[in-house]
Amino acid sequence: QDVFELSGVLDISKVNQVILVDDVMTTGSTVELAATMIKNNYPTINIIGLVLFRGVNKRWSDIRPS
Repeated sequence: QDVFELSGVLDISKVNQVILVDDVMTTGSTVELAATMIKNNYPTINIIGLVLFRGVNKRWSDIRPS
């Protein structure tokens, strides 16, 4: 918790849409927390989440060929 902060560097109060980009999603909590913070401060903004790769929670020993 408390890992995101809206710094005020960009004024997004007149923006209609925001695209959040995450390089690797494992649990989805990064995009969810960032989107929640934006929505709490700017409830009219439409938010799109874009993830480049989906991580898996597996150990190499569980997936490597025998």
